[in-house]
Amino acid sequence: MVFQVFGDDKLLWESGVIKYSDPALSIDIDISGVDILRLYVGDAGDGIDYDHANWGNTKIQIF
Repeated sequence: MVFQVFGDDKLLWESGVIKYSDPALSIDIDISGVDILRLYVGDAGDGIDYDHANWGNTKIQIF
């Protein structure tokens, strides 16, 4: 799996390839000024068989 975060169609962050045995990631992204936020999950080029993705406890803080 590959996780990506887009803000106004601009790539803000990418996980790289994540495998089932990898630990969960914690990320902190500045989304100031972003109007449209998109969370994307891709199959990393090896097909969708057995892929399961979870954004976990995603939180967005607005100040």
